Formats: sequence, structure tokens, C-alpha cells
Amino acid sequence: MKKHFLVIIILIALAFQINAQLFTEVTTATFPGLYIGNCSWGNYNNDGYLDVFMTGYGSSIPRVAKIFMNSGEASFPDIAAPITQVGNSSGEWGDYNNDNIIDLILGGNFTSTPTVVGQTRLYSNTGPGTFTEVTTAGLTDMVAPEIAWGDYDNDGDLDLVLGGSDNSSNAVCNLYRNDGNGVFTPVIVFDPISDGALAFGDYDNDGYLDLLLTGRIGSFDYITKLYHNNGDGTFSNSGQILTGLRTSSTAWGDYDGDGDLDILLSGSDNSDVLHTIIYKNNNGTFVDIGAPLIPIRYGKAAWGDYDNDGDLDILLIGQINSTGSVMVTTIFRNNGNDVFEEVTGLGFPGLRRSCAAWGDYNNDGKLDFIAMGRTAGGVYTSKLYRNNTTITNTLPTIPSGLTSLRTGNNVNLSWNASTDSQTPSAGLTYNLRIGTTPGGSEICSPMANTMTGFRNVVQIGNMNMRTFFTIKNLSEGTYYWSVQAIDNAFAGSAFAPEQTLVIANNKTLNVNVFLDGLYNGSGLNKAQDAFGDHFLGNVADQMSIELRNNTSPYNVVHTINNVALNTNGTSASLLPATYSGNYYIAIKHRNSIETWSANPVSFAGSTINYSFDSPLKAYGNNMGVKTNGTPVLYGGDSNQDGIVDGSDLSGIGNQADFATAGYIPEDINGDGLIDGSDLSVAGNNADSAIGVITP
Repeated sequence: MKKHFLVIIILIALAFQINAQLFTEVTTATFPGLYIGNCSWGNYNNDGYLDVFMTGYGSSIPRVAKIFMNSGEASFPDIAAPITQVGNSSGEWGDYNNDNIIDLILGGNFTSTPTVVGQTRLYSNTGPGTFTEVTTAGLTDMVAPEIAWGDYDNDGDLDLVLGGSDNSSNAVCNLYRNDGNGVFTPVIVFDPISDGALAFGDYDNDGYLDLLLTGRIGSFDYITKLYHNNGDGTFSNSGQILTGLRTSSTAWGDYDGDGDLDILLSGSDNSDVLHTIIYKNNNGTFVDIGAPLIPIRYGKAAWGDYDNDGDLDILLIGQINSTGSVMVTTIFRNNGNDVFEEVTGLGFPGLRRSCAAWGDYNNDGKLDFIAMGRTAGGVYTSKLYRNNTTITNTLPTIPSGLTSLRTGNNVNLSWNASTDSQTPSAGLTYNLRIGTTPGGSEICSPMANTMTGFRNVVQIGNMNMRTFFTIKNLSEGTYYWSVQAIDNAFAGSAFAPEQTLVIANNKTLNVNVFLDGLYNGSGLNKAQDAFGDHFLGNVADQMSIELRNNTSPYNVVHTINNVALNTNGTSASLLPATYSGNYYIAIKHRNSIETWSANPVSFAGSTINYSFDSPLKAYGNNMGVKTNGTPVLYGGDSNQDGIVDGSDLSGIGNQADFATAGYIPEDINGDGLIDGSDLSVAGNNADSAIGVITP
């Protein structure tokens, strides 16, 4: 009996020793001790090694923002980058100008006396160690910002969401559209949050990045909301029920390998109760799996496959009580089947007001990590830990079957799924590049070495879980594109053999049409959202145009989406020269009755003109006529089922009951508010049982 007991003691001791050696501090990597800030990995000089950006408050230097070069010899010298020094801060790598050299945005507390003043600065990486401020960016100066890059509008460049407190102590959260040449235009206002987190991710795999935000919107009003990207430049509340948190962090990752993104969320709720939650994505609905994770605040919860078994584990750092007197730095292993188990005996010091980030700094195929924060004894610390696991990660296979299909001014790109020795095929993400030169990225940057596939940032691919992408509004020219696969250790395959895509737009289709809801007696009002004009310039709204065969079953042969309809009722769109036959023109709009041309239209010439200027120009004379004789597409089909009826009235009425504001289909007259005037337009057409009429 004593002998058995001794064996058990020895096994426990060995297990503890093994776990204790799982990660080893890299003592040659010296960083300033920081807290209330951010740390992240990025290969800024394209030398094949991950460098480190760190920002926060220091013990000897009040405010710090520095870039440390990975020398490849386990040392990280400060490159003395000329960037603003901030505390209570954040920063993110991202290639805003598509030169495939990662740039940097950062913001935070620039001064604290006599008043707190924040700064937000975008720096262009113009060469190894040379970072130049982009003075045209026009971003709001922020204290304690939340920052997220993402291409929300599918034009290939990175847009930006910025949240936090401005210099007037107002909470804000704005989406800035990247308009090129270093210009960012605010286009959408989200819930004004502070003390929170932001993350882009395509949770429903529809091809558009959605936005997860969490934080404080009042003294004791904490939220977590998932906004669905509608694909037309707008977002709507997904209605997901997620615990409202502040002092929070959030991350997207497919922990169960089923091909959709799950959520990792941490922070404190309205009752000051701490949480760390995994929300499982069940076909677009998120369910708390009840994982026994240590609840934290003022820290970081990060996905990463540290043990190279192919599934996502969790790095957890932060305070585990409301006062910050108790803290933790630990790892939870993913054992599969929604089971997570803490790896014991690691020996990491717990840190408060902290941050941590995975990254393979020595290119040995194992995720290491850096951690920064303040110890229980009040010591500011920043440490690098090397991963000593015996299993080495292998790269995914190269994607195959790359194809492209043009639809109007857009191009649909697709490829076959890759495989991996560790990560399930469904759990892989993908990373796209598109250039105007062979091997280039002038349209869409992969932030990766296009020759080797080495990733310059530690994150999922820019395509997320999808094996397709629609790139919008490409002009005439020749394009070169490729894609790579990314596994759960954030390692990338080589890029697939480059494909060539030629856009030759030598036909112009001009269509004139007025809309029932927007018509004002002489032209079209501009569609509104909750904040004013939804579209820039003279654009009133958008519509889609379909070309359909002139014989039964009248199939769609070409679609042009997001066609700008001007206030004078005109529109112009481009299409390939290959469409030279006779086609019906079908007009679709978000809340109007689909309307076809009276007869097939010849597309023989280089310019095709068609005007719905009379009911006789619509199939079945299916147009309304205003009192001044102007024909319009019938309005009110908000659910787009082809008829204006009680179901439309019900949907509009429900939105009107809540005085909903925004650019949504139920806003028939486009004034940005759903009310009785919208019901009036729809009701008149419902009384007449207005519906689609087709051949």
C-alpha cells in the first residue's frame, strides 16, 4: 500500500514538473514593465520574424508606445520608432494602404495634467523602422480606445472601428470607411461604448464582416451586441442575447471545428460579477456552453492552439475579483466536446490591468506568448514565455480550385477547402490577396509573405472561415489573385498558384426610374438613416438590375448589385461586352415591387438606355402613377415576397410601434423613421393587391 502511494506521489510530482516546464521565461527578451495598455505581434520589417508592439503606463516612464525588433536571437531591441507615447492605450497592426507592409494605429492618454488629453494616430510603415504619421486620417482623438480593423464593405481595403472616450469625455463608437490615400470617413455610429472591446468576424459566413462590441454605455449600463453586416453598407442588431460586460475583451474563433466562428468573452456585468464565457455558434445562434473558465476583468482572453492538437485553447490573464487584489495568468486546454480544463502548475505570475498575446517568436512551430501587467506586489512587468511542447505544428495544404465569376461590377472568387494534419478542414481560415501587378496586393493585402506564406500578423485569415469572397466595384484592368489557408496556430500555407482576372467594362447600361416611397414631386429624396443621408453625393438609394432570358423560363443571366440610383432618377452601370442579346430588364429595390421591362431590350450596342417613364414601359403596365402623371415603382413590399399585403403592413407596424430609426426595408418613404407615413404608402398598394407581374 505504501509502495502504491509512493508511486502516485512520484507521478503527481512528475506531472507538475512537466507542466512547470511547458513554458519557460525568455530572460534575454527584456521589455519595459507596462500595464493598462496593449501588446501585439507583427512582422513590421518583413524579415520573417514576429516583432512586438507594446503600449501602456510604465513605472519609470509614464506613457510608453514602442516597437521591439525580433533579432532572431531571443532579444528584442527597441527601434525607437517616432510614434506618440500614450498610456491607458491600445494599438493594432494593419495594412491600410495595401502595400503588404503592416502599418500601425494607436491611441490613448497623451497627457494627464492639468486635464486628460487623448490622441489617436495612424502611422504608415514606409520602410524598416520608419513610421510616418498619416495626417489625413481624420480620426477622433481618444482616451482608452478600442480599435478593430476590418473590410466591412468588401472593396479590399481595411476600414476601422474606433470606440472609447473622446477628449470631451463622451463615449463614442464610429465606423470609418477607408477611402484611400490615407483618408478615413466616418460613416456609421454604433452604441457609444467605453471600457470595452471590439472585434470583426463573419459569424454567419455570408461573405460580410459583422461587428461584436462590448462595453459601458452609461454609468452602470453595460452591453454586448452583435451587429449583422447587411452587405449594403449598413449594419443591424442581430438580436443575439449576450451578457453585457465592461472592462472586457472579446475574440472570434472556431473552437469546435464546425466551420463557424464562436465567441470568447470576458469582463464584469452590471452587478460587478466577473465572467469568462464561450458562446457556441449554432447556425447563427449563440449559446453559452457553461465552460468552467476563471472569470476575469481588465485582462485578455485569447484563442490559440498552444499544444498543436488542432483545436483552439485559451490564454487567460487578468483580475479575478472586482478590486484587483487577486489576479491570474493561465491556460485552458480544449479537450474537445465543449470541455475545457485548466493546465495546472504553470507558475505564471498573475497580472492585473493586463494584456497577453500568442505568437511564434522563434519560428519553431509552437505558439509562445507575451504578457504584460502589474503584479500583486505592485511591480510592472512584461515577459516572454517560450513554448516547450514536444509537438510541432505543420502547415495546411495549399488551397486548390481557384475560380472567378464576374457579376456586374463585382467579382465572385472561390476556392476549395484545404486540409491540415492538426486543424480540422472545417476549422481552417483563409487569407486572400488581390493585386494589379503579379504577386501584388494593391487591392487586398494578405499581410503575409506572398512567396513563403509567412504571416506578418497573428490572427485568423481575412476571409475568416469562408471559401469565397465577393470583391466589389473593380474598375477595368487586369488583376492577379491568390489565397492561402491558416490553421489554429495562425500559421499559413504557401499561396495557391496565382490566377489572372480581366475586367473589361465596355458596355454601359443607363436605366431611369422613380420609386414610390422616395418620390417628392420632381425627383427622389435621399434615403436617410438614423444619422442623416445614408449615401454620399446625389445618390438617393441603391437597387439591383437583373438581365433575364427572353424565353421561358426567363432565367437570370446577369445581375448588377448595388446600383446607385440618383435623385433625378438616373443610374449608370457597367457590364461585360459578352452580353449582346435581347434581355428583359428586371429592377429590384429593398421595399419596391420587382418590375420588368415591357419587352426584351437589345444589348447590341456599347450603350443601352431604358427608361421606365410610362406604365407602358413596364411588363403588364405594372407601375403606379403619381398625381402629376409620373410613373413610379410600387412601394411597400418590405419583405420582398413579391406582393404588398398584410405581412408587409405587420412588419412596418411593428417597427413603427417602437419608433425604429435607420436605413431598413420597412422605411418605405426613406426618411429614416418608421411611422404612419410608411404604413400609408404600403396600405394603399396593399388595398389594390399590388404584386409582381412577369411573363
